[in-house]
Amino acid sequence: MKIKKDRDSNKRISKAIVNMMLKKDVKLVALDFDKTIISVHTAGLWTDGPEKLSDFVRPCFKHLIEAILGSTIHLCVVTYSMQPILILETLRIALPKCDVDRIMIRANTPEWLRAHGFAAYLGKQQHLASIITEMSNLRGVVLKPPNVLLLDDDLDNVAMAREFGHKAFEIRDQITLEILMQYAITFL
Repeated sequence: MKIKKDRDSNKRISKAIVNMMLKKDVKLVALDFDKTIISVHTAGLWTDGPEKLSDFVRPCFKHLIEAILGSTIHLCVVTYSMQPILILETLRIALPKCDVDRIMIRANTPEWLRAHGFAAYLGKQQHLASIITEMSNLRGVVLKPPNVLLLDDDLDNVAMAREFGHKAFEIRDQITLEILMQYAITFL
């Protein structure tokens, strides 16, 4: 009974967070992967497979991703990892009832690095610019900087996103839905 009550409560909180995002005109949520969606850092070299990695998906992000995918907000993963297929497979395992194929992923694959280089001083801006361009060209969605929310464990990425006019929030180890809700109430 308690597990169902907790699940219902988490679902309610997640939906409330998404509703606040919608009221504040957030149209794209960009999530980092390492130390954000998951609680560990893979260094882009994870070899133990998606099943084991799915054990590290933070419960609050399972609920939040499910709520976002059930809304009109677009969702992407922006990461320095070189393993986008592993990320997608991990999300499929962690969120079996969700259409995670709708999540756009930008990762530092060899192809990405050849085309864009690696400009760490720009934070995740190259990844976000690529997503925003794709959304405009393929989906007809026009985004302005304040329509984008980045959730990332790296304070430099958060600061750079804010400098570019995006909303951004630093994810710390103790992240919960309640902390995300407080951010949405206070800062969105």
